[in-house]
Formats: sequence, C-alpha cells, structure tokens
Amino acid sequence: LHNVDDNDLRVNQSVGGFGVPPVLNKAVETPLRDGAAYIETRLRPRRLTIPLFVKGTTFAEVLAARRDVIAAMNPRRGQGILIFAPADQVYEVDAIVESGLGFEPRGGLLLTPQIQMVCHDPAIRVALQNEQTIDPPQGGLSVSISVPLSVVASALSATVTNGGDLDSFPEIQITVERDNTEDPDVENQTTSKAVKVETSFDNGDVITIDMDARTIVDDADVDLMGFRSAASRMWALSPGDNTVEVDVGAGDVSVRFRWFTRLAGV
Repeated sequence: LHNVDDNDLRVNQSVGGFGVPPVLNKAVETPLRDGAAYIETRLRPRRLTIPLFVKGTTFAEVLAARRDVIAAMNPRRGQGILIFAPADQVYEVDAIVESGLGFEPRGGLLLTPQIQMVCHDPAIRVALQNEQTIDPPQGGLSVSISVPLSVVASALSATVTNGGDLDSFPEIQITVERDNTEDPDVENQTTSKAVKVETSFDNGDVITIDMDARTIVDDADVDLMGFRSAASRMWALSPGDNTVEVDVGAGDVSVRFRWFTRLAGV
C-alpha cells in the first residue's frame, strides 16, 4: 500500500495498529496466597486499520477503482507482507485481510473504505537483514557475519547483537570446504541451546538451518532433521548480545548467519 500520484487510490495517513500490540500476561493461582504468581508475557496478534481514499472523475472510474481494491484485498488470497516506510525506514509485517471492505460514499466521487488486517506474528521487521563485524579469536582478523567465517577443526566464538525488542530466529548456512567434515554444531551460549548435525559431509556440501521454519536441509533440499543430536534445540537470538559458537568434530566449514531485527512496534 503506497501513495501513487497517477492513480485513483490513496492511503490515509491515520493508520492504526503499528504501536505495541495487545499482550497476554500469564499467571497461575497458587495455594495459600492472594492473587496469582506471574509466569510470562506474550504478545497477541496485531490488528491494523488502514483507511483509504478511492476517487475518480466519473462514477465509472470510481466503480473501477473500487473493484481493483476489492480484488487486491480479497481475504482468500491468504497471508502477505505489508511493507511501509515512514521517514524512509522500510518495515515489513506479515498480514492478512480480516474483514471485508466497507465503502462509505464521501462527496459523490470519493469513497473511504477501511482495511482491517490481522498479523498473527505481531513482530514488525526491519526489511533489511543485519550485518555485523566480528573478530575470530584465533587470528584477530575482522570478518563480517554476512560473509563466510572460516572454522578449521576448532570452535569459533563471536558476539552477535540482536538490536530488536523481540527474539529473532536466524537462518544459518554452513558450507563444507573439506571432505569428511563431521558433526557441525552451532550453539547460542547465551540461551544454552544448540543444533548439532551428526553426520559427515563432503567438500561443497551446503547445510541450511532455518531456526524460524524449524528445518535443516542440504543444497539438494534433502531433509536432514533426522541427523540432529538428541540434545539439539532450535534457538533464537535474544534481544541484546548473544555469544554464538560454531564447532566441527573434524574438517573445515564456512558459516553465514542471517537474521531480522524484530520490533514490538514503531
């Protein structure tokens, strides 16, 4: 949704729902105590209200523009990505139309429908993925986390900073650079969770661990989830600094991390 000078659709600036979404505070009643014991707070789905202006110079133009809006906002199209850019900062949020459009006439050739959307994942993402410079301990060479990191038969530890308000689940791509490389292991030591793939790989193999989708596949899209160690747990980057360690039992790999900054509101 955006303002375009040469068409008959405008977005009203008074959109609603991009602040902090509703919250669910979990608590449990305990014996012999007043009130309840707090457990945690979770964010509930976000709801957005987006007013539009639909106009035309003739009644036929208004009807055509109205039909275009209805077709574009058909709830049966499923979930999409709503992109918005206040003050030149581009954000994204996963959204789906929640209710049909009501078109109220306003001044004859002007209609003012409102789009009601629901975001089941309430997080608002900064559209560009993060890059961060880290210093591998064995050489002191400054390497960007957005480019491959070399790990040769030993662990590499680095601090990765999640600058958002919410947990962010990274995508980790491991490229094997030597035959008989064994047991790649990626651990977030801040949360004490790790994913270890217990098998051997040959030079050129690529393993992608998607912490958000909960998948592990190779470059031929073969499912490797069955090779996880029993102790493996998918993990997220907590807000703030995270100590991430990459290890292999033997061999040589390069590793690439990608993640989004996820915000509670803007």
